[in-house]
Amino acid sequence: MRGHRGKHLEGLIERSVTSGFFLVRIPDAHSFGGRSLRRRNPCDYIGSIDGHPLALEAKESEEESITRSKILQYPHQYDFLCRWNNAHIHHIGGFAILTGRRFLTWVPVSELERYPSHGPQRWGDGQLWGIRGIDLEKEPLDWKYLILGDRNGSAKSSSAA
Repeated sequence: MRGHRGKHLEGLIERSVTSGFFLVRIPDAHSFGGRSLRRRNPCDYIGSIDGHPLALEAKESEEESITRSKILQYPHQYDFLCRWNNAHIHHIGGFAILTGRRFLTWVPVSELERYPSHGPQRWGDGQLWGIRGIDLEKEPLDWKYLILGDRNGSAKSSSAA
């Protein structure tokens, strides 16, 4: 697994700004010439999707599976996303996870406890316990569907299947 955010996933996110979806990357120490900022970033991106405040942590693995322990490698990120998600009913927080350079999955913090705690989980078609995923080789990247479940213009709960 790469560092905080993989370059492939970062590129997908930064090329995906569309109507109703906007994210701003939170700079890390590497963005400032490697200077130590003596702080940990709460997450990789903050923005909005269809008017809902969104906090997103990007994770990438070149393998086709990822474990819960890799997602939670930096506990301060999970803690921040839980606080963000619980701050207001319309706040959305979670992890965008790219595995095998083709399966992009959205894991809301509210659903993370359902993810297996040990052993790699093979994503297959990206579907796992109602968590939405997209096979980027078979369908276009659609953040509104991935995060909100919105394919027909009506937003749903971020944890709904």
